[in-house]
Amino acid sequence: MLNPDNFKRAIQSIDALRVARILIIDDDSVIRMLISRILTAMGHAVTTAADGAEGLRANRATPFELVITDLVMPEKEGCETIMELRRTHPQVRIVAMSGGANLGLVLANLKAASLLGAVKTLQKPFTVEELIVAVNEALNLDIKPSIEDATPTHSLIELTAAIL
Repeated sequence: MLNPDNFKRAIQSIDALRVARILIIDDDSVIRMLISRILTAMGHAVTTAADGAEGLRANRATPFELVITDLVMPEKEGCETIMELRRTHPQVRIVAMSGGANLGLVLANLKAASLLGAVKTLQKPFTVEELIVAVNEALNLDIKPSIEDATPTHSLIELTAAIL
């Protein structure tokens, strides 16, 4: 739940806030709007997309420093989106988020997203503080892109095992 006091306290607790261009990809318009408002209030330049395909088009037009993506979406789901982002823009920082009634599946999806290159994960529902911490930590990571980063090193067997 978005509590204004918690929001103000979380923002004030960040010593070195780094302003960035952030893309939010989620098929839930309410989630997109809430995250966008929070990050815009922090000074970030935010763009939103309703699915992975739309998000990838936006990132191709103007690459983002951080992409926050849901994992279960129509058109192009989150893990496919992460793989494509890693292939085309290996320096981008990615935060993956997912939620649902099946906790085992949610956790497996988040683990798979980490294996594919998400630097942070968020289990829905998450608090404003958790979002701000994940964004701040992701933006402050020192990511050095290399040829190896452009292609996930995890096998299909590892990813399947993470989901199962």
